[in-house]
Amino acid sequence: MGAPKKKLAFEVGEDYRVLGDAYCWSLEKRHYSQKSKSYSWKSVGYYANLRQLIAALVELELRVCPEVESAAKMLEKATELTEQCEKALEKAKKDICPIPTR
Repeated sequence: MGAPKKKLAFEVGEDYRVLGDAYCWSLEKRHYSQKSKSYSWKSVGYYANLRQLIAALVELELRVCPEVESAAKMLEKATELTEQCEKALEKAKKDICPIPTR
C-alpha cells in the first residue's frame, strides 16, 4: 500500500496549481528551467484545508509582488488573489460534480 495518488483539483491562474488527496492539499508553482528550456511544477507547501492554502498563496504573492507598495495596494492585491482562487475552485467543483439535469 503506497502513498495516495495526487489528483489535480484546479489551477489558479497560469502560475499555480492545487493538488489534493485524502490527507491534504498541496500548492505548486510553475517554474521555468533555463537549463532544460521547459516548465515544471515546484512544491510550495502542504495544507490541511483550502482556507490555509489560499491564505498561504495570498501571502506568498504579496511578499514577491513588485506592485504592492502600500497597504491599500496590498489589500487590493489580496482581494484579487482570493477572488481568483474562489473562481478556480468554483470551476473545479462544477467540473468534478456537475449538477444533474432532469
